[in-house]
Amino acid sequence: MKLTNEQLYEWFRITAVELLRIPEDSFAKGPEAQDSKKGSISGLKQAINDLITASEHGSVPASLDSRLVAAGLPRLDQMRSAMRRKEASILKRGVIRNEEEYYIVREVLSDADTNLRPKTLEKLGRLIGEYEAKRKET
Repeated sequence: MKLTNEQLYEWFRITAVELLRIPEDSFAKGPEAQDSKKGSISGLKQAINDLITASEHGSVPASLDSRLVAAGLPRLDQMRSAMRRKEASILKRGVIRNEEEYYIVREVLSDADTNLRPKTLEKLGRLIGEYEAKRKET
């Protein structure tokens, strides 16, 4: 599932409004919205990953998925599955390739309720260390 930057922004906006109860008018509209959508896509993806993780530990309004589907966007469970597939591919590959993957792994490690085996958590910790060391070199 590949979403455009505009779709990612809209998914984030709807989910933040429904999940975190952020007022609709807190988000930019018109020309300001276009400028904010051009901002850091990496930061937007990190915020989306944070919302997905937060949704696992709290109640999710029933209206969220219906609003997402009405906007032509993936449901929360579909985005959660996509994030889990990314986690699995990072583990299988054994290397964090970019900042988005780095923050996905950090989210997994910071989740106190994780069901991952200690060996898997150790491997993810090693991947974080390797990525941070490589990032310091550049």
